[in-house]
Formats: sequence, structure tokens, C-alpha cells
Amino acid sequence: MEQKLDLIIEPASSRFDENDERWSDQVNELLEDCKAEVGEVRKEVTAIEGQKGGFEEIFLLISSSKALELAFDVFKTWLFRDKTRSLNIKVKKGEEVIEFDLSGQGYKKEELEKYLMMAMKMQADKNG
Repeated sequence: MEQKLDLIIEPASSRFDENDERWSDQVNELLEDCKAEVGEVRKEVTAIEGQKGGFEEIFLLISSSKALELAFDVFKTWLFRDKTRSLNIKVKKGEEVIEFDLSGQGYKKEELEKYLMMAMKMQADKNG
């Protein structure tokens, strides 16, 4: 049976309020881009008492190193389009979690590659 790696994405913006319809459109764009490139994706919204909307997380189920690379390409492209965007990314395998942030303000290519390699290693360990 093929094992899958979980990526949990928490998009944020310093420009838009989380309840702003324009921000919701941008998050949906990220969701659609992930679906188109990676495949198995879902969005969960956790209600926050006293607020409209809620805390959004996008879950990607990664089944191969290629899908993982495609996901990171989607993240880079989405962040590049608006410097006020950021992503908190959790790569999860059982109880093991790698967590890091990427910002449209800039991130080092080497740092992104380091996280991608760590996630790929988790994927390889999970598959076999």
C-alpha cells in the first residue's frame, strides 16, 4: 500500500483581513493550483468563536517526490505574485513534523531547497 505524506498549509496576508473576500479568492486560487498540480487536496476551516469565517488550512496528500516538488513550485509561484502573502507549512509523518514559513517578502532558495530535501527524505522513509 502506498504511503502518503501530509502537507498542511496555512496561508496568511499582511495586506488583507482573513475575512476579506479578495483574500478568500486568493486562498481559493492557491487551493485550485494545488489541485491542478498535486491532486489530492482539501481545505478545512476551523470556526473561531465570535468571528465570521475561521482559521483556514489546506491539506495536501503527497504520494511521490515529484508531487512534493510540484507543490513547492506552486507555493513559490503563489508567493511571488503578492509580496504580502506568506505560508506556514507543516510536513507531517506520523508524530514527526517539520514546520517552516515562506514569505512573499523573500526567502533564500537554499533554505527552500533544504526544507524540500527534508520533506523528500521523510517521504522516502515513509515509502520504504
